[in-house]
Amino acid sequence: AASKGQGRLLYSHLELSKRETRINQVELLRDQIRRVRSSFNVLVRQLVKDKGAEIDKVEEKNVRLQEIIDELQVQEGLTRPSHAACEQEGWQLRVEDAEIKVEKYLSAAERAEAERARAEEEERRKANEGDDQIVRALGDMMGGTLEVKRETDVGVDLDKPDFYDGEDLTEEQQKQCREYERRLQIYEEELEKHRRALETEAKKIRGEVQAVLDAFDAKLHAVADEKLVVDAEAYQYELQVTLLLDSLVKEEDLALHITRLQKRADAAQLDLQSAGTNVEAFREELDAFREVYETLLNDDRQQDKALRRELADEAGPNFDALQRLWRKRTYPAALEGSPGGDQPATLDPFSAEREAEGELPRPEPLDLPWPDGLGSIPEDLDPEVVERFEGMRERKIDMEIEVKRMANRLLQLNQRLSELLAVHEDSQAQYQMAQDELRRLQDEGESEQYDLVMLFKVKQGTVEIDMETVMDEASDGAMVEVGSINTLNTAVRALGKEKVVTMGETKDFKSKIHATNWDIECLDFKAEEVADNTRFYQLLWVTKDLQATIKGGDEGRKAAENATLEKQMKHCKKLHDLKVEDMKKRLFKGHKQIREKELENGKLDEYVQDLAVSVAQREKIIRVRESDANAVDDDEYKMQEIVWRRLVLEEARQQSEDIAILKAEVDRLRQRTFPSFAKSWQARNGL
Repeated sequence: AASKGQGRLLYSHLELSKRETRINQVELLRDQIRRVRSSFNVLVRQLVKDKGAEIDKVEEKNVRLQEIIDELQVQEGLTRPSHAACEQEGWQLRVEDAEIKVEKYLSAAERAEAERARAEEEERRKANEGDDQIVRALGDMMGGTLEVKRETDVGVDLDKPDFYDGEDLTEEQQKQCREYERRLQIYEEELEKHRRALETEAKKIRGEVQAVLDAFDAKLHAVADEKLVVDAEAYQYELQVTLLLDSLVKEEDLALHITRLQKRADAAQLDLQSAGTNVEAFREELDAFREVYETLLNDDRQQDKALRRELADEAGPNFDALQRLWRKRTYPAALEGSPGGDQPATLDPFSAEREAEGELPRPEPLDLPWPDGLGSIPEDLDPEVVERFEGMRERKIDMEIEVKRMANRLLQLNQRLSELLAVHEDSQAQYQMAQDELRRLQDEGESEQYDLVMLFKVKQGTVEIDMETVMDEASDGAMVEVGSINTLNTAVRALGKEKVVTMGETKDFKSKIHATNWDIECLDFKAEEVADNTRFYQLLWVTKDLQATIKGGDEGRKAAENATLEKQMKHCKKLHDLKVEDMKKRLFKGHKQIREKELENGKLDEYVQDLAVSVAQREKIIRVRESDANAVDDDEYKMQEIVWRRLVLEEARQQSEDIAILKAEVDRLRQRTFPSFAKSWQARNGL
């Protein structure tokens, strides 16, 4: 009742979606387990008390049974049930003296107390040795024992006369002896009655003891059955506790994992924002630098146009030579280094720094030589024009160096932008991955929160599933209402019937098609056969016999052939009949020989039986004679003689019957060779 009352406090399986309710449910289930086991422990304690009471009853009956056994002076064991060590409370904590392998330590006070008790006991024993009144009285009155002599229980005086074993007795003494024997007989009869009464009482006591044991065994079996029920209930609650704790652990692990993922997602988001900010700022810087580069590039192009605009008219025909000098660039060649490698490749001490900063080497100034093969400068070229040309060329070279430096810088900026974009994409991928994983774990946590495990107690035999075909993995299993399944099955059956009807119609239609094709093939075969027959008859060679047969002039020859065939048939039938008669005669002769052999075998069997009987009779006669030779008693000899006479008469009767049978056989054999009128004479005389 307490268990059922406590069970009402448990949450329903559908209410265990929150962590607090699950924790409360675990504690309630543990308390329920304690209550169930405590109630069973109370039952076990009561059973132990009942066992003690039953043991006391058995001991009471064993006391009387032991008295009877001692009185009957028989060796028989008694049923003595006892408590097991595990049936006593606290037996695990109890220490027996046999378990202690070392000597017990006694304090000085305990040793003095033990010595004093031993001295008092010794003085008491010495005082009692002088005059023990109890022992003396027991020896004087009861022979030194408290046991009652059983001989006095029957109330018969058995004083044996002194002259009982003598030889020459007077009549009075013989009378006293007979009286003693009569009393002795009565005493023995009374003892026998008393023994039987004691045996009956002992049997009754054993039956009562067995009844007590059987009643307690019935209680024990009932408690054992109750233990199975209690264990099943406790294991069910423990399974629920295990499942709830597992769900709580999974929830904690999932929350911890979600927290870690959230931190990782936040860090990835910060990295993504930082990468995006860096990309935007760098894009602005790159756009500004690109505008400056484009402006410088336009200025460089304007230098070429300015050369044509300012010097084209003044230079005249030498403008082409000036254009070639305008485009020509002479960079300093690398000087050959010393063997030790200590000589620099150029005389400019800041070339390495400029190269590290991305600056290009400046070309050497020109001494305005004409190109190879063109000769020297014409004399008609104005020096002022040459000076202006050199100034413009210097500015052009400076502009080109600046353009190339800006181009290298722009290339480096583009590479840096690519690196920032790669970092931004990587940060975005990391953030997206973290968000997806976080979303998946959150969905899993929500599904785990409402994906509850429910236990059902199913009666054996109601699970209509072949467990061999069911896979162990059932994580994707779901509970579906029976009505929905029945509705779906009804729809499936309806569609199946429609499919069967459609398939039947298709089958009938195809059958008709096959039948039509078969008829067409038959007609084709018939047409081909008619064409073959027509061709055969058209190509047939017509002989005179065939013409005579066609005209009907061959009837006489057919009649002669039919007559010859009929004669052959008659002859064959006659030969067949003769062969059948011959086989019948052989069969009759074979049966006759079989009967003769059977008669001969029967006679031999009878002869063998007669010989066996004769051998047995002779063996019996020999045994009788041997027993006669060794016999001492006349009665035994007469008995053997009667047995021998009976055997002889039986053998004579058997031989007379055999003679009669042999005579009948002789008469039967004689009837085969010559006529015998014995049978007709017997029939006539009514024999």
